[in-house]
Amino acid sequence: MNDDLTPSFSLSRKWSQRINVLVGIVSLFAIVAMCNYVASRHFKRFHLQGGQRTRLSPLSLRLLASLTNEVKVICYLAHDESLYGDIRELLAEYKAASPKFVVEMIDPRRDVGAAEHVKAIHALPPNESAFLLFENQGRTKLIRKGDLFEYDLQPLVSGQTREVKPKDFKGELIFTSAIYYLTSQRSLKAYFLTGHGGPSPRDQEARRGLSRLAGLLQMNGIEWAELELLDRQSVPEDCGLLIIAGPRQRLPDSTIDTIGRYLDNGGRALALFDVFGKDIETGLESLLKRYGVSVGMDTVKDPQSLSMAGGQDVVISAFGPHPITKALRASGTTRLQLLLPRSIQPIAKAGGATDLILAESLFTTGPMGTSYETTGGAGGALKARASALRTNYPLAVAVERGSVPGVEAARAGTSRLVVVGDSLFLSNELIDSSANAQFASYSVNWLLDRALLLAEIGPQPYREYRLRLTESERGVLTWVLLGGMPGAVLGLGFLVWLRRRV
Repeated sequence: MNDDLTPSFSLSRKWSQRINVLVGIVSLFAIVAMCNYVASRHFKRFHLQGGQRTRLSPLSLRLLASLTNEVKVICYLAHDESLYGDIRELLAEYKAASPKFVVEMIDPRRDVGAAEHVKAIHALPPNESAFLLFENQGRTKLIRKGDLFEYDLQPLVSGQTREVKPKDFKGELIFTSAIYYLTSQRSLKAYFLTGHGGPSPRDQEARRGLSRLAGLLQMNGIEWAELELLDRQSVPEDCGLLIIAGPRQRLPDSTIDTIGRYLDNGGRALALFDVFGKDIETGLESLLKRYGVSVGMDTVKDPQSLSMAGGQDVVISAFGPHPITKALRASGTTRLQLLLPRSIQPIAKAGGATDLILAESLFTTGPMGTSYETTGGAGGALKARASALRTNYPLAVAVERGSVPGVEAARAGTSRLVVVGDSLFLSNELIDSSANAQFASYSVNWLLDRALLLAEIGPQPYREYRLRLTESERGVLTWVLLGGMPGAVLGLGFLVWLRRRV
């Protein structure tokens, strides 16, 4: 018997196999690392959910792609907040679209130290409990959780229910506006004209106050102040937008002349008339005729477009093709809610021979719209007389006046106006009804020549899903989850054991 048999595995062969295995493992990890590296820079995102709430629009993607400086967002929100999941998913989409977009999530209940630090640095009040803070190069923009919702007030106003429910989620619209505001180099300021008996932007009263409209301006990155022109010969030079809301009395001729000079020099104005001033010549009516706008001394009703008991409101669904209403028109389901509006009609020819005036209707009533004018009755009493004409009455007009066609309005010194026959639809009570706030934002952005914010970024429908179970159904579900599913796994294991025994 030969004892010098060659072993089946020599020492060198063992080491060779060990080295091969080690090299294979290292190669596998290297390949995985390289694939992950390439995939992190060249990837394609797919949206598997049915909704569109977190899918960014082309406008937001273009804005994020143009970022050159870091935009940081502090999301100060508890995990159990109703909108936490939607906000987190939307912020993830922004972060994935640009490496310059940085997100920091802070739960004030879990990260108490970080929460207090944020409030201390930014001098935020203690009662701020749910908000997002956008930062860029020392500038900040605060967005409260309540600003991300658009509420449906029609059932409450009509008496159908006492509960106000969220209708739309405005996350992308507000986030993109905040980024644009922080990265824009333009400083914008709006002035509310006072001294005409109309509502005030400081008034927080629900029915007449305009404090929520003022807040909407701030949310769009626009500072505001009140302006009294009685003792002034000109509008302030930093006035990017003049707002004349609900005039109730005659304005002095000097004030009308000052406003006229402001508009002639390329000024921008938002004029909101209403039912309380329909019997008063404020002086603005004759001024606006020079710009191709006729302000009716009437009120308009539409029996086919009502939602409020008593027929005092008009629900608008007929929008023109103007850039202000383009997104509202494309939606097909968007509505505005006005209260006793006045007719505002474009005039075919107005201004001097050298002027180029383009006056377009923004929205109208339905075909059964009726105009009511105040006339003298028996004993000197006033009464409303209905016109015989039933038609689509224009209720808002946009005007652009200049002398250089095809040139950007900001460079050409073009005057722009938006005239609406109602100021109450932007009051604190109705601004969140339907798409009233959305229309206000579009109007302001068009007046200020911020075309980037006129793209179709609209609120996304907010849907709530509730699972209702009876006691018997809940019992069956409990047994399935606690007994059936674990039992199925145990049964499968038993069958495998039994098969091996056999």
